[in-house]
Amino acid sequence: MEAGVGVPDTTDEIASILRIACELVDGAGRNTPEGVFRMWRVAHLPGLLDPNAAAPEWVKAGHRAYDEELERLLTPM
Repeated sequence: MEAGVGVPDTTDEIASILRIACELVDGAGRNTPEGVFRMWRVAHLPGLLDPNAAAPEWVKAGHRAYDEELERLLTPM
């Protein structure tokens, strides 16, 4: 993780909520937590992390940290 940027304890809760939501929406398994996470990553992170984005560096570092932790929690081993 970036220096000085910690991921809040809520990351585990976010992953859990995402798993539950996917089960409620699609019990057949077509929508997986990993797939939803990847869609979020592709749709939102590039704009936030662009060097020319207006977001301050601490916001970018926080999103990178969340991305790394959610990937760890949601990617099957």
